Amino acid sequence: MFDRKAANRQRETAAQRLSIAKVIAEYGGDVDYRDGLPMRAGDRTAKVMSLIPKCRTGALGGCTWQCRDCDSNQLVLKSCGDRHCPTCSATSRYRWHEQLLSWAIGCDYLHQVVTVPHELNDLIAANQGTAPEYRGQSENQHVFGYLAKYVAGVAIGDRRLIRVNDHEVVFDAKDYRDKSHVEVSMPPKEFCYEFSRHILPHGMPRTR
Repeated sequence: MFDRKAANRQRETAAQRLSIAKVIAEYGGDVDYRDGLPMRAGDRTAKVMSLIPKCRTGALGGCTWQCRDCDSNQLVLKSCGDRHCPTCSATSRYRWHEQLLSWAIGCDYLHQVVTVPHELNDLIAANQGTAPEYRGQSENQHVFGYLAKYVAGVAIGDRRLIRVNDHEVVFDAKDYRDKSHVEVSMPPKEFCYEFSRHILPHGMPRTR
């Protein structure tokens, strides 16, 4: 039986933490996520951006688990399960990492990362589903956790948020030129829009 009061308590606790989902819920309602995208990609992006704020809030429902030994109950709010959701990605990232470790063989690997030039961003956004295919391998087991961020991670996680208000979203970013950490600030609506640009077409893998 779904416990609405318990769901409300969990929502209130979650609301006290900074989260991507909360930023999207509060500031992303009137952002045009379809802007510049083909119809199917735009519809999918808008759908995902409307789903993420509902994850584990009770809006998607929930269930109650009961211990067979002590009969105590625990409410579990349903997750959205989308691969772009910061709330869901931690579990997905852990599972992928553990699976990758089970596949590892006793030899060295080469880790190669390829970045698409920024000049191609608009072209790829307008032709989702036909983006160039890049292949790479990993270098030893100590980089598997690093790879998991790409394979099962999201554009930005909750832990990188520093402060959020009506004027700006400030988050931590790494400057790979000198490996320093800097604070990046942008208006909340722009933040939501930029986050939505990382949503992949249905069925497109991040890596191959």
